[in-house]
Amino acid sequence: MFPALKKNITLFYSDHHNNQFLRLMIIGLLIRIILMPFFGHIDVLSEARRVYYWSENNIFLDYISRNTTMFIEVIFFKLTSFLLPDRNAMFFQPDLYHTTASHLHSFEFVSHSTVFRTLFILKLPFLVCDMLTAWAVYSYFPQKEDGLRSCAMWLFNPVTLFAFYIFGRFESIPIFFSAVAFLAVKKHRILLAAVLLGLCLNGREMMIFYFLVFLATVITAPVQQVPLKEKILASAIIIFFAAGTLNLFTAFAGYFQEEGGREVGRILKEGRVVHLFAFSLHRIMAIPLIYSLILIWIWTSRADIEKKVLLGCALAMMSFFAFSSHTAHFTSWMVIFPVLFYGYDRTLLKPFIAFCIGWIGHWAFNTDLGVFTWWLAAPFSLHFTRIPTLPEMFQWINNGQTIFDLRMMIYLFRTFFIASLIYMAYLMIRVVGKSDETRPV
Repeated sequence: MFPALKKNITLFYSDHHNNQFLRLMIIGLLIRIILMPFFGHIDVLSEARRVYYWSENNIFLDYISRNTTMFIEVIFFKLTSFLLPDRNAMFFQPDLYHTTASHLHSFEFVSHSTVFRTLFILKLPFLVCDMLTAWAVYSYFPQKEDGLRSCAMWLFNPVTLFAFYIFGRFESIPIFFSAVAFLAVKKHRILLAAVLLGLCLNGREMMIFYFLVFLATVITAPVQQVPLKEKILASAIIIFFAAGTLNLFTAFAGYFQEEGGREVGRILKEGRVVHLFAFSLHRIMAIPLIYSLILIWIWTSRADIEKKVLLGCALAMMSFFAFSSHTAHFTSWMVIFPVLFYGYDRTLLKPFIAFCIGWIGHWAFNTDLGVFTWWLAAPFSLHFTRIPTLPEMFQWINNGQTIFDLRMMIYLFRTFFIASLIYMAYLMIRVVGKSDETRPV
């Protein structure tokens, strides 16, 4: 066993591209390690309270559509909590329903003597999933130059670095499962892809966008590509996981009510999934319109299954960001798509840079309590030190003297952001269109 393992390791290191990949990973890891201890949004404390409570009570599933994420966070917390000697004081929360941290509690949290160690440890599951995603991206392409290019975009883009390590949220967990699901589809392991994508759906409720895209692709795929038995099993698997994401099981399972307490059913009461489809233009609902176009294209296209799933999920998720700008870290959900398509088309680099500039500009001018800059730096919060934010400085300098006031700047950067988003979508469609044209009828 060990001689074979040693031989495989030697073969891996003997490849020049693999060595480049490892160098990229080491540099990316060092950047992340530097960021991890020093930043934490107020939501980091809220999430830590929830994880602490569930770990103490040996609860591993949340029953509100984030089962995958919660399970991984609780396991990591159980393995590493011995490094947090004051965790009872920092996280204790007697009521699961009121885990959301207040500003006062957040200030106490970031002022704690162990906050740097705490923030580092809390972000460990995000780091692991993030680096595994980089591996999945590198492994996605048979040509390793393409994999290196895409891997570099993933490791060093500002959006995911911000979301995972500055804002400090768990987005890397469902994104990882989506990335390995796309890799499984590429390798024609459809049942594995269904399970992985199902875990992704249960990592973040907004990932429900991927459900019908995958289901339609599997059902409409030629039998030569996906045998009937695989169609049935994969469809059943993804429907099961989607039902969990939509919280349908609570409609007939009282046991979940007892285990989850008042948290159960919140997805239904708050309409977390329903609100995604609420963007309407007069009598036309914009996102369902785009979604319908995607499903019709899947039905009629001759493209590979891999390209159908990848482009369909990309357009479904990207259309959400054309109509919504709820918070800065949400944008990380869609970065995996330009990253993977960059391996197919190098021209995606420039619009992706423009996309990042638009994202940074929009949120820098649109800063508010709990989004981009305030409450992020621990323990030196801008809110308490009163270091002025960019919007405050801009308003002071502008003083209403020009037409380009703060609102206009927000609108301009948001427009630039959407323009770059649309252009990237066009390039992705062009990549798949070329492969569709060359595929035999």
